[in-house]
Amino acid sequence: MEVFELPLDACTHLTHRIKKICRDRGYDYRNYKAQVYRLLATDLGKVWTRRRSIFKVLRDYGVADQRSDSWHLRRSEMMTASEITKAFKTASPSARKELLMRKLDGPKTNDGGPITACLWGTQFEPIAKEIYGDIQGGAEIVDTTCVVHPVYPFLGASPDGIVLTRDKMDPRWGKLVEFKCPISRKFTQESPIPDGYYHQMQMQMECCNIDECDYVEMQFKTCGRTEWNATDSPYKGVLVVYDDGKIVYKPKEEDADEWKAKIEGDEHRVVWWYLGNIRIDNVPRDRRWLSDHIQEFRDFWEMVMVCRADPSKIENYIPPTAPPEPQSAPPLEACANPEPGNALSSGRTMKLLLGPEPSELTDLETPGSQSVHETPQTGHPQQ
Repeated sequence: MEVFELPLDACTHLTHRIKKICRDRGYDYRNYKAQVYRLLATDLGKVWTRRRSIFKVLRDYGVADQRSDSWHLRRSEMMTASEITKAFKTASPSARKELLMRKLDGPKTNDGGPITACLWGTQFEPIAKEIYGDIQGGAEIVDTTCVVHPVYPFLGASPDGIVLTRDKMDPRWGKLVEFKCPISRKFTQESPIPDGYYHQMQMQMECCNIDECDYVEMQFKTCGRTEWNATDSPYKGVLVVYDDGKIVYKPKEEDADEWKAKIEGDEHRVVWWYLGNIRIDNVPRDRRWLSDHIQEFRDFWEMVMVCRADPSKIENYIPPTAPPEPQSAPPLEACANPEPGNALSSGRTMKLLLGPEPSELTDLETPGSQSVHETPQTGHPQQ
């Protein structure tokens, strides 16, 4: 319908658009408006609504700005999606104090501490995005910077990506995606989404005003050349990590040996990898989620403001002898892999298996993470 044929940057109110079309075309306003609002209840209306929200995000916040100095500075002035569970009243005193001190101290550069899991996720995230985009039929995964909540400026989120399918009217167009590339945490397709990740995605959807987010876990295996040659995984490749942290990836179409011969310098290590497992869960936005938690977020941010004005009051809020926070196990490993380029994730979970059978996997309990959420598509209760 003509009313939905708007450019990506169109932010004109729908009613104004309907009136203009009726004037220009001589349509009956009441009948045409009724047709438009019937279509709004379909996938067409859903995607059109997303297009307006996505344009506002990209217009106001830009793209590909994550982990820059400005990104870290912006995040220090708000509670972000990955932090909000520490603001819950049910969080441990040590977790709440850690978040409070982070907001009081401001952004910090890497201090050289243990960052194995962070480095692992950083080096495989571009690969995960490429694989997921291939599964979504060649979709582009667009990065954006930290998005501030439109109503509560002390809340923000940095989505891992926005899915832009080739067909702009595809019902998958404009949804968010959250990637997890765990080192060792194992899971099956029936494993629940960890509680913290569920809340993280809900905050992302609230800040971006998007109605769904794909939760994507990929388990990458590193191996020797012999195992790499033998694996039948549809996704495998080579990357080089230099001593200064720079990462170079082998182009998909280039021969591994020829590419490796071009690598310059001796200060690097070669990583042969393949995709062992993957799962994709579609998580809908819970419209009650923010109203259920906003008072907790307000109270915590008020505490931050009070302690910024008078640091001596920190101990009035959080005891100095707070017990240490239990160490969480690394995220789980996935176990299903769809065929490239022809599977849809919207509304369901991928089921094709790569790697060991689920019965061979060892489920690991995550200390302090007894509360979990599972998506309605898999039939599990959602808290």
